[in-house]
Amino acid sequence: MCCRITFVPPDEPRRVLWGVAFYSFIGPLLFLLTGTPESWQFVLKGIPQWLEYLLILAGLWEVISHWNSDLVEARRRMRGGVMLATGLAVGWGIMSFNLNIGDTTSRYLALNLSILILAWMLLQGRSELWRLLPQDSQTDALSGSGSSASLPGQAHDHKAEHPHISEELQQLQQLMNEGFYRRENLTLAILAQQLDLPEYRLRATINKALNYNNFNEYINELRIGEAAERLLNETDTPITNIALDVGYRTMSSFNRAFRKIHQCTPSDYREHRGQPPQH
Repeated sequence: MCCRITFVPPDEPRRVLWGVAFYSFIGPLLFLLTGTPESWQFVLKGIPQWLEYLLILAGLWEVISHWNSDLVEARRRMRGGVMLATGLAVGWGIMSFNLNIGDTTSRYLALNLSILILAWMLLQGRSELWRLLPQDSQTDALSGSGSSASLPGQAHDHKAEHPHISEELQQLQQLMNEGFYRRENLTLAILAQQLDLPEYRLRATINKALNYNNFNEYINELRIGEAAERLLNETDTPITNIALDVGYRTMSSFNRAFRKIHQCTPSDYREHRGQPPQH
């Protein structure tokens, strides 16, 4: 759950996993405290044990998923630290037990060392990892008139604030003003290759100059900005055509991205001129 909180946007649902985590803890606890008959052992002890494996796999998936799209360098290092610590603790625990090597002390030592690694990784990036996006930047980024002059992340003059990345920022904005964000399956690696920039420099430009923590979030806001403008100005153009034109392969992905930014569906946005429907 810590992995999900750290690496997954806060608006993603967590109720199911929290329920699984609670059940995997409270079940064995009740079995231990109440001395439940053996007939309940599978429900209160057996199933929770399997759920623990599910939670471990889910945590590892959150670490690995969207690793390349993560623009926050401290959090990217944190992902590596989690994988290293997990591999050390779980790997040694399983190997030493199955191969009958080492003892309980060595397993505790592996766990303690993994905790120290995680703590070190967290402290290394504490200020950057937990920083909050300034409210005015969020408002400007999400206001989204959709025109090329006011694309998300382009409302401010970043040259004076970040002179060391102003050249990369100009190249990036020029390419995006030409509509490169419409390319299907666009990744950070593809964009870096197009700009002839190292990935780490492009990642720093988008993160530090434009205040985005995730590459997909950046691309989605550019695409949805254009889509929102076209929904209002091209009322006869089918929504499906607009979605395909701005780079989405499926309507489900387009609707999901649009709703995340505007809190309504594309059809409601067109009907109510960008205002969420009143209930």
